[in-house]
Amino acid sequence: MPGQVAILLRNISDRKRTEQGLELFRALVDRSNDAFEIIDPETARILDVNEKGCTELGYTREEILSLRVFDIAPP
Repeated sequence: MPGQVAILLRNISDRKRTEQGLELFRALVDRSNDAFEIIDPETARILDVNEKGCTELGYTREEILSLRVFDIAPP
């Protein structure tokens, strides 16, 4: 039982570190002066976009996330 508790605590700690890393990544991407779009290479669907990407493409975030790369004509 003590071994299971240690594993559980390690898993919780690892998860917290991962979540903090993702929060930092999200903050860096959102505050970037560059447009970021994350694309699924198999489907060409846009999985994520930052505010700069929305502004440059002229779409809302919700609109962009419903599109594929081929649906967007760059300005």
